[in-house]
Amino acid sequence: MRARWARLFRLLAVLALMAFWALGALHGVGTDGDYHLSLHRQLGASQATGLTWDGVERATRALVQCLKTGDTAPLSYEDQVYGAVQPVFNEREIAHMVDVAALFVLLRQVLWALAAAVLAFALLSLVLDRGKANPSQDAAPKRFPHPGQSPSPVAPAGSHAAACSAPAGGRALRAWGKALVGGAALFLGLAGLLALICALDFNRAFIAFHHLFFTNDLWLLDPATDLMIRLLPETFFAQVAGRAALLALLGPAGALVLGVLLNRIGRKRL
Repeated sequence: MRARWARLFRLLAVLALMAFWALGALHGVGTDGDYHLSLHRQLGASQATGLTWDGVERATRALVQCLKTGDTAPLSYEDQVYGAVQPVFNEREIAHMVDVAALFVLLRQVLWALAAAVLAFALLSLVLDRGKANPSQDAAPKRFPHPGQSPSPVAPAGSHAAACSAPAGGRALRAWGKALVGGAALFLGLAGLLALICALDFNRAFIAFHHLFFTNDLWLLDPATDLMIRLLPETFFAQVAGRAALLALLGPAGALVLGVLLNRIGRKRL
């Protein structure tokens, strides 16, 4: 029973680690101002918004700061838009960013929770494995010499521990190797399915995401009146999502390779 619980906790630790990596990649790409600016340059944000390039940079920095801190105050400022000085973001756009910033605050809280879960599950697994990894010498039957037979030489105290440490270490490596392979494969399968759904119809997935995480229609912006949607068109979000997905998949792929290596090393130590 202890072995089953240990296997379960190892798998949960790996899955929590994969989720931490994936959501961390999403947060990292979502708050990477330099990457956002490179996309704005590719997509012609200055022409689309009516801002100068300096204005695009300022708007981008303000949005990223809002996502990192949860404070929408940096969004309330004026700049030249098509040559006329006006507020860059209107009340509706700022109200929507309140919801978006709250979502990023929640994302950071989830990341902390996942980090704690990884440590807790890994520790529980190690505690449950400790008894198996260090078998007691008292469990072995004692042999007494027959009359007239000299007693067998007593092995040094450390020889038994040394004899058991290598197989125990090998079993631990194999156990974690299997957990990494199983958890990474499961996560890759689920993430790959989600990525496929988004790739087939990103617009539909994009709308479904907003219906899932927002309880109002503030995200429905009008390009004629709302600069934010011209600065952040759907193509921008598709590029951000693609980059985040690629980085998110690198974690499970690396865990899969590491798991195979640990399994092989552990097998040699048995």
